Amino acid sequence: MAARTREPGLRGSIGSFIGITALVALGALAIFVVVDPRTLPWIQAEAVTAWSALVNYASGLRPR
Repeated sequence: MAARTREPGLRGSIGSFIGITALVALGALAIFVVVDPRTLPWIQAEAVTAWSALVNYASGLRPR
């Protein structure tokens, strides 16, 4: 008997979307650093803020 494949559902889809979007955004920000290294401190501060927001959002998706 073949195993049934399970669809990721809405949570999995949202998680994948957030992950892919974050990778694309990091790549775009890396270009700014290569072009002008003085932007690095600003980008670091923005990355910390974005990471905190993602962690808080993901915490709300956990089953209780």
